[in-house]
Amino acid sequence: MKIREAIETVDRLMPNQYENPDKIRWLSELDGIVYRDIICTHEHETEPAAFTGYDESVDYETELLIPWPYDEIYRWYLSMKICDANGETTKYSNEAAKYNSYWQGYFNAYNQAHMPKQYATHFRL
Repeated sequence: MKIREAIETVDRLMPNQYENPDKIRWLSELDGIVYRDIICTHEHETEPAAFTGYDESVDYETELLIPWPYDEIYRWYLSMKICDANGETTKYSNEAAKYNSYWQGYFNAYNQAHMPKQYATHFRL
């Protein structure tokens, strides 16, 4: 999913007053967490490119880090952040539950496809 697609999806399904720079910052926040907590903690044949976040000048055709079929997580994350910013706690809880479901699915699939990094090879007594 591209940045443009994520923003268009959430705007179509949850009309809101927030501008694209806010949504880009939220997308950058989520991809930063994915990069730090998932991608960097697993082994890869080649070192993944460093993620430095998205700023307001980012190309809207930039591909986000989470691939299909888990990319729906971006819709739920943006919806969750919008509800949080609006102070809509019940809606926030519903959106967060859907986001967490996609997060867990992506995390499990990534763990199956990539070996976690091994930091200690033995214990010293």
